[in-house]
Amino acid sequence: MSQPLVSAGELQPQTSESQLKLLTISLNRVVFSVHAIPLVAMVFLFAMWWHRYDVVPMAIWALLYVAGALVIRRWQARFVADCETRPAHEVNAQWIPRLKRAATIHGLALGSGTWLVAMTKDPILNIFWLVSIAGILAINATHQTGILNSFLRFFALCWVQVALATPWTVPNYSGLTLALTAIYALALYHHAKGIHRFLVQQMDLEQKSLILAMQYQSAKEQALSALAAKNSFLMTASHDLRQPVHALGFLIESISFRSTDPHLRPALTDLRTAVKAVQIMFDSLLDLSRIENETAVRAPERLDMNAIIVETLSLFDGDARARGLRLRAKVSSRAKHAIADPVLIRRALVNLVQNALRYTLEGGVLITARRFDSMLRLQVWDTGIGVASEDQTKIYSPLYRLENAWHISSEGHGLGLSVVARCTELMGTQHGLRSREGKGSMFWFDVHAAQAREDSTQSAPHRDAESAVTALLRGRCLIVDDDPLVSNAWEHLLTSWASKCAALRRERLPSFSSMAAIRPMSSCAISGCARAKAVSRYWRPCSRNVRKPAARWSAANSIRPHSRRPRNPGTRFCTSRSIHTC
Repeated sequence: MSQPLVSAGELQPQTSESQLKLLTISLNRVVFSVHAIPLVAMVFLFAMWWHRYDVVPMAIWALLYVAGALVIRRWQARFVADCETRPAHEVNAQWIPRLKRAATIHGLALGSGTWLVAMTKDPILNIFWLVSIAGILAINATHQTGILNSFLRFFALCWVQVALATPWTVPNYSGLTLALTAIYALALYHHAKGIHRFLVQQMDLEQKSLILAMQYQSAKEQALSALAAKNSFLMTASHDLRQPVHALGFLIESISFRSTDPHLRPALTDLRTAVKAVQIMFDSLLDLSRIENETAVRAPERLDMNAIIVETLSLFDGDARARGLRLRAKVSSRAKHAIADPVLIRRALVNLVQNALRYTLEGGVLITARRFDSMLRLQVWDTGIGVASEDQTKIYSPLYRLENAWHISSEGHGLGLSVVARCTELMGTQHGLRSREGKGSMFWFDVHAAQAREDSTQSAPHRDAESAVTALLRGRCLIVDDDPLVSNAWEHLLTSWASKCAALRRERLPSFSSMAAIRPMSSCAISGCARAKAVSRYWRPCSRNVRKPAARWSAANSIRPHSRRPRNPGTRFCTSRSIHTC
């Protein structure tokens, strides 16, 4: 920035860009003023002609201003071109002196018009000229003071001529007129300095705002990059760490099934609870990371709410019975179908049911679906510990847990409800709760209801899925898994159930005719049928004697053998992840 460009008493803008903006404002005002003067001259030419005064000097003066207007227009075009092609400090260094010279010439020329009007010796015409000049100076004091020195030159050279011509323009009131011109000069000078200070401050604030906006954009991009890196790390770490945790869960179940020592039962129960808590934490972290990355978001589609609720019942049936709780569902006849993202609605419902079971010591959990106008509301009722009123506004925050929740269950880390909140946000719907401390709670979220179809009649949710969930696998089973730790754990578990197993390795295919296939699936967004079809496509070339699946069996959060067998024998598919049955 060039320091000599600023005169004494003139404020210095903080940046060259700010000074260039002030230069542009002042230069545009000078250009406009030069273009406007010929129009003012035409009015006085007509008045002088009407009163039979000599109009030749004023006409020449007006033509000179027309020529000046043409020159200054080309001058302005060069200034615009320089602004586009040259740095701000170079433009300021070259054009501020030019602006000052132009303002000097303009002030001398405008003031000289006073002598031409004074030649008429008409007091009325001279007073009108004096008022016109005062108005022109006042307007320029508002818009030309970006470069204060240029305006002061223009003002002084014009107004001094007006004051000196006073004895000829208003000879009878020359003393009063001189006093008024002096007062006007002081007032206009004070006004010009105030406007200059305001313009400099505004330009500096605008420049600071621009810098802050750029810094904010840069910080936002860095934060989003860090968030994406964090989510990617959490997804990768959660996925990779769940492998040994799953294997540990299988080994615990195998030991529990084989062991007959009653002294080991409490230790195995505590170990199973600890492993399940770690699984829940990894699942929640993975869900939250996927949702924040919006990788789990799909286009809304028509969903069968009966199927989704039955699926949720089957997923948590074993956990509810292990806790001594009753898990039920009730779907209104007007709430059978919804339009929503199937991944988001499942995740929200699963987290609510999981949360309800975790903090309910006795009684049960009820899932309901009701229709409210164009929305369908899914509700999860429980008879648990409840939520105090002061905690109800915080409970959906990530990593927030109730103080008394730690005494009820060590599972969970305050992520489940934050997943629910994020799911409803992505679906564009609402969520909430009603609760009484010590009595129970009702958590809910809305989805868009679908229009009913006459041919779509679904039965109410039922518990017949228990046999599919809790069935004991016996016979021959093929294990497909890239992780030797997990496949070995599967072999130990299935062998303890009196099943004959073989693991499929990438480098070789065992000569093994099996009735069931177990293969890991990394995405929870695929339904049980889609998983089975994926396994079937992968497995079919391995054995021509394998039949198509006639029944389903899912390994959910925990695997516990029961005495019931599947009703329909055939090929069985299951995974070492939580899945959705179809």
